[in-house]
Amino acid sequence: MTVTQVEITDPHPSQPNSALRFGFGQLIDRSAPWIILSLVLANLIGHPSVPLENPALQVFILLLVFLPMRFCNLGTVILALALAYSGWSQIAVAFTLLAAPVLSIGQLKLMNWKQGLMLGVILLAGLMVADQVTLNSTATLNLPDSVNMIGLVAIALLFGASLLRLGLVSF
Repeated sequence: MTVTQVEITDPHPSQPNSALRFGFGQLIDRSAPWIILSLVLANLIGHPSVPLENPALQVFILLLVFLPMRFCNLGTVILALALAYSGWSQIAVAFTLLAAPVLSIGQLKLMNWKQGLMLGVILLAGLMVADQVTLNSTATLNLPDSVNMIGLVAIALLFGASLLRLGLVSF
């Protein structure tokens, strides 16, 4: 998309001069709602029942979720991790990582047919590679409960401050 100079649907507004203002303000303000949406969405569709165990059906369900909205990159990673831990196929997890940030109706409207075709070919090639690679989830990091609780409190405070600063509608 960069090579063919596709216009993005949600460009960043003017960047703050301070790194702290960017990291604790703009970055959290833009990412927090998508992270919360990704966690809610993963809990709604996360545990595949018998009809949803087919990888093609999982990709189709995710396609229906991604088309109306453009996920941010961090929200995409959270959703992919939650789906991977829930037992979704690695093709569906790879599709989430590849397609969620770029595959939306708004983004597709800004692309011509050649750019859309190129995006489809790249997504298909990525899914074919993901089908051949075997993921190993035995090397997970287990932190002590106290560290997990400190991280949860810090994230809740940052997200809460963002919600209070922006208001419910803007958040």
